[in-house]
Amino acid sequence: PPYKINPLAYLMNSPTIAHAYENKRYFRDEFADLIRVPEYEICYMNELDKAAAYKELQQKYGYFMLQDEESSGSKGTYAIKSADDYVYAIKSLKKFSRGRTIVVSKFIEGQPASIQVCITKYGVFSGGIQRQLIDSKHLSNNNLEGANKWCGGEAGGEYPDIIHHQTQEIASVIGSVLASHGYKGIFGIDLIVTPDHEVYAIEINARLTGYSHIISELQIQNGKIPFMLLHALELANADYQVTDVTALPSGIRYKKSASLLVINNPLDGDLEMKHYIKPGLYRQKNGLVEYIKPGCGLDALKGEDTMLIMSRHGKGDTVERGRRVLKVLKYGKTIGKSGDLTVKSQATINAIRR
Repeated sequence: PPYKINPLAYLMNSPTIAHAYENKRYFRDEFADLIRVPEYEICYMNELDKAAAYKELQQKYGYFMLQDEESSGSKGTYAIKSADDYVYAIKSLKKFSRGRTIVVSKFIEGQPASIQVCITKYGVFSGGIQRQLIDSKHLSNNNLEGANKWCGGEAGGEYPDIIHHQTQEIASVIGSVLASHGYKGIFGIDLIVTPDHEVYAIEINARLTGYSHIISELQIQNGKIPFMLLHALELANADYQVTDVTALPSGIRYKKSASLLVINNPLDGDLEMKHYIKPGLYRQKNGLVEYIKPGCGLDALKGEDTMLIMSRHGKGDTVERGRRVLKVLKYGKTIGKSGDLTVKSQATINAIRR
């Protein structure tokens, strides 16, 4: 970097490197012998479309996952627990798949999570574990084919030391390999954390993620150098020095947790925006939310009844089926034991909808 595309220059990693590692097949083949990943195999669509394919995979794995090698945002990913699930997934993959092959892997029972990592000249740093919110029935319509399934999650949650140690080891291994190919700055790793405290790596996002700005703000609050700054300095090839090594952002346990909630269009068609939703600080009150003032960072939040609402759509704009309408950022936990929103968080989302 900077990566030149005539006549412009971008602060970015080589798209060739980033694209290769975001490929689900390439990631599994590259790291299966180095870190814990689910048992898997690679199949072509014509193999999966055979009449006996489901029974063979069911006998081998029990429950299993199908993943389009090129999908993102949890699109193209299907949990198969019945023959009906399999028929639906194959039909959808034929329609929306962008890759040549499908990753078939054993279903791992556990909690979706992720970790943000930053590669710098001072080493590979991990920014703590985020709990992922996938397929929330309150934030997306899970019956829409090809719709966005990622609905945000929580950053800064509490996990046992054994889980932190495993995720940091995974981050170090993947980060070292990416660094050896010239990758710099931020990337994310999607994980599954089992009830037995085993951590599986599922895929990587070789780019900034939806959590990047939140993680950096939490790092600043904890007196650490934020990933976003290190990311920019590394991609700009800046000659920078860290004079206080205690400020390097390694293995942080945050004082507060922060939640990101993404509301997606649940309609099987375009959603027309009836209002311009002014980005800024809002307060929940009497079943509604009211605008308070401009704001864009965690420091603007005052308690768990306030939130930042961000939308790039204007009045009269249309949002395609299954696409993101707006984002909500707030302090505190929002995910319950069920893996979906708590009752309190559901009330917040309903107030925003109104």
